[in-house]
Amino acid sequence: MSVHSERRARRPGRTWALVGAGLQLCFATGLAVLRDTNASVGERRAEGMLPTLALAAVFAAPAVLALVGVVIDRPVLFGAAAIASLPAALISIAAFPVLIPAGLLLVAYVQATSTHPSSTAVSTLVVFGTFAGLVLLALAIMLSGKGTYTYAYPDGGSEGGEYYLPGHAALALGILVGGVVLTTAIASRFAKAQ
Repeated sequence: MSVHSERRARRPGRTWALVGAGLQLCFATGLAVLRDTNASVGERRAEGMLPTLALAAVFAAPAVLALVGVVIDRPVLFGAAAIASLPAALISIAAFPVLIPAGLLLVAYVQATSTHPSSTAVSTLVVFGTFAGLVLLALAIMLSGKGTYTYAYPDGGSEGGEYYLPGHAALALGILVGGVVLTTAIASRFAKAQ
């Protein structure tokens, strides 16, 4: 093992970031499975799988950003991931446990930057604000884009309700992917490695 990789493996906050990101990815996956298995037949037919993937991506994007922060050695991304996780906790009571991985990512950021600040206050705010703003935008697009459906069962009876529009879900997914890429680029350019 080289000296550089040994030093990187011992960086403060790295372990907490990995644990927080792992928990958040597990949570996002569990939420997607829960949502898909509890959806009615009519809702599933109206929506398809894209809205479920987009909602899961709202929870998974901060974890992906934190993992990128581990790989490229930019602890400022741990803090950005933690801050961006907070609005997702407000979607429903089922999403509230996302605060646990968000707290772990915040601990990782504080631990990583307490001994060696990774960037200036301005660049930190830009990174935090960029990613949190894009996650909020994706979430707003998802939650505002609903349609209504009516489904008639083959053996009689029907159901109706609201569903997330697949076009809005696709736009939200694009914003989340772009958010991870843009925030990583900003952190790579303006935030120093430890």
